[in-house]
Amino acid sequence: VAAALPAARLVLLGGGPEETALCALAGQLGIASAVTFAGRVDEAAKLAYYARAGLLVSASTMEGFGLAVGEAMACGVPVVASAAGSLPELVEDGISGLLVPPGDIDALAAAMLRVLQEPALAQRLAAAGPPRIDRFFRWERTTQQTLACYQEVLARCASS
Repeated sequence: VAAALPAARLVLLGGGPEETALCALAGQLGIASAVTFAGRVDEAAKLAYYARAGLLVSASTMEGFGLAVGEAMACGVPVVASAAGSLPELVEDGISGLLVPPGDIDALAAAMLRVLQEPALAQRLAAAGPPRIDRFFRWERTTQQTLACYQEVLARCASS
């Protein structure tokens, strides 16, 4: 991506045990000046990062829910993600984001470049994110579905 788009910047939010290795890797790849490790940020700062983002990338190969992906989609940020874990439930491939095979770095880079180089695609993906999140993942809806599930289980237990 850096070779095709030298002005591109990568911002990593959050922290963890891999940060030192990732920083070293950025140096080895010669892209350290294009990578920012922002660490943990508060909600206001996170929203500001989303507002400036041209793309959110999740290369996770095992994602329980993908909160960052859902947040980015809700904020109208185009998403490229691995088709792993729950991410295919969040991202409708080609409609609200692009999904790539888990671990396929070439496919990930190609999808990133597509979104960054095709403004119409980026706009279409960005526009599809908020209504999808609102329709399927709003807290009120999730709470109602969870409550209905518990009520069904309790009803089955009571009738046994």
